[in-house]
Amino acid sequence: MSHPGRLRDKIGAAIRDQALWSPGDRIAVAGSGGMDSVSLLDLLVRTQKWHRGDLSVVTVDHGVREESPMEADHAEGLAHAADLQCTRFALRLGPEASELDCRTARYRCFEQLDVDHVALGHHREDQVETVLLHLMRGTGTAGVRGMNWRRGRYVRPLLAVSRQELSDWASHRQLHWMDDASNQDPRYLRPDDTLFP
Repeated sequence: MSHPGRLRDKIGAAIRDQALWSPGDRIAVAGSGGMDSVSLLDLLVRTQKWHRGDLSVVTVDHGVREESPMEADHAEGLAHAADLQCTRFALRLGPEASELDCRTARYRCFEQLDVDHVALGHHREDQVETVLLHLMRGTGTAGVRGMNWRRGRYVRPLLAVSRQELSDWASHRQLHWMDDASNQDPRYLRPDDTLFP
């Protein structure tokens, strides 16, 4: 296992090699309060002097679960602790909303932001899951390719990073996050990512 501190170099190289953004670009980091997004925010803050993006945070309370306002509170608190502006959306989708409903609503919120890019916390296992689900649904070569590093203004700096690397980083940095119980619910399988950036 590599030292967690080296993950900063890996993220910096991904931003550079994939041309995710340029110095001075306004980057809204999507924060759910979970480990992936908490680690992403921390990594981008820790590498800001290198990538020189103008960081902020965006969090969406979908209004689906009782815990979702607390998760948004947590993401907002992390933004303020890092002295970053936070844009918070409060929706009321209700407990019957599907993952597709939530994702559609979330991207509608993101589209309202006056920023150059939105940084998403998808990592390597998310990429594998997306490809497998696309194959199961009978998609062609587009499904095999999976998610993009960059599509429009949406960027994924963690796409080559494993969940274990993120976990090691979070432990190394003593980060705090909130677990989303819906991640363990089969009703919330990842929707078709060809519908989203």
